[in-house]
Amino acid sequence: MKTVPYFVVSALLGMGLAGSGIGTIGRDVTVTIDGESKQVSVLYGSVAEILTDEGVTLRAHDEVTPDLRTVVSDGTNIVVEYGRLIDLTLNGEHGEFWTTERTVGGVLDHLGVDAAEAVVSEDEDVVVPREGIDLTVDTGKDVTITADGQARPLHAYDTVGDALKLAGLTWDADDIINPAADTPVSNGLAIQLVRVTTATITRDVEIPFAEQTKDDDSLYEGDTEVEQEGVNGVKQETILQTFHDGALVSEAVTGEQVTREPVAEVTLNGTKERPAASSSSSSSSSSSSSSSSSSGSSSSSSSNSSGAVSSGSVWYPSETWRQIAMCESSGNPRAVNPAGYYGLYQFSLSTWRGVGGSGNPADASVDEQNMRAQMLQARYGWGQWECAYRIGII
Repeated sequence: MKTVPYFVVSALLGMGLAGSGIGTIGRDVTVTIDGESKQVSVLYGSVAEILTDEGVTLRAHDEVTPDLRTVVSDGTNIVVEYGRLIDLTLNGEHGEFWTTERTVGGVLDHLGVDAAEAVVSEDEDVVVPREGIDLTVDTGKDVTITADGQARPLHAYDTVGDALKLAGLTWDADDIINPAADTPVSNGLAIQLVRVTTATITRDVEIPFAEQTKDDDSLYEGDTEVEQEGVNGVKQETILQTFHDGALVSEAVTGEQVTREPVAEVTLNGTKERPAASSSSSSSSSSSSSSSSSSGSSSSSSSNSSGAVSSGSVWYPSETWRQIAMCESSGNPRAVNPAGYYGLYQFSLSTWRGVGGSGNPADASVDEQNMRAQMLQARYGWGQWECAYRIGII
């Protein structure tokens, strides 16, 4: 059955043929193909026949209303919507689907995507050809970015790096991005940008002095003497400091230079054999002591056969030493003078160390205080004590 053009039907009617029944079988039909409409007049036919007469070639995914088998009547509206293949990448996921939408905007509506909230590879008003189109759509994800001491929510797309750029942030090669910049964003993702800075400083560091010992035959066995005081050296270190968001996280020494060499402390150890105590000295001391007792002079001290004397619980090498101690400290081995003198014989700390002592003289035993006082007297004489003048031994 062929379509009868509208102008033929009109001509027939004008010739007075309407009464013959031809006019009653003419049908005005509207054919809309992919949005383009035109009107045709037919005598008889189905939708399929009319579309064939119009040169319309249908494919599997095209949609036609009414059904192709429908016989048209006057006023029938035939609508043909061509199917289009959409090669779609949606949020990184690839797939294909068919649609009769003719524009990219229509495809987005079909997908339920708000174009204002998405990144799309084509503009909304682009016409989708019948052959189809490749389309990439990224609907974005809700993420949180923490940078420069501030946390901010963001609706981001594609990768972490893209999200940071969208937030207006820049970074350099030293900065830390977590997760990595090429990580695809996902809903709820926490992104952190850590600013990494460095600084170089110098710092003086002490170099401990070494300790050395030497034998010395001018000192008695068991005696020691500091020949040379130790002095710490100094080195200047160059240090690279690393900061994360302004907080120091590490230091690394990158160089050093000695600015003062250390001086070793040298201590002399005595090797000279001590002389044995003479019996005559002991006898003399004993005789002197007896003479003193027999003369009736009063004394709170006592002596023994070696010449040592005691005052209370404190023993001294001799009466002379007892008198020195009583004058210097009232015989108190723990005596402390605010001017910086300590113990029975009121040593200064430097003098105490000079004869091999360590720590505070007032903390040393009475025996050690006696020994080091005798060492000092042997080297420098009685003039080390002002009291030696007072008691008349100088």
